[in-house]
Amino acid sequence: MEGRGKCFVKDLLTTAIASLVVTLLLAIVVPWVPFLLAMPVNDLAIKVGSWIPRGGGWLEGMADYVLAVHVFTCIEVWIALFLLVRLIRIQISRREKSGDPVSLQLK
Repeated sequence: MEGRGKCFVKDLLTTAIASLVVTLLLAIVVPWVPFLLAMPVNDLAIKVGSWIPRGGGWLEGMADYVLAVHVFTCIEVWIALFLLVRLIRIQISRREKSGDPVSLQLK
């Protein structure tokens, strides 16, 4: 059981780091993609952006909104990457149990 717990924590940490990298690359290369990914939680991003204390002005408010959008996008990418890694691990363990060799060849 400890092996599974360590694997779970390792998957969480690696996907968290990968989601930060992917989100930053998306923000640099294609800046509109994080906004598209965060659209379902747009109202929540506006509320979180309004909680951040600021000096005033619309420019600071817009920066807080963009920060909140990127945080929500990072969380969404983290969940997607974690689920993908877990599904891959499940598929590999099923193949090992059935006796099929684990390979990257397409059949």
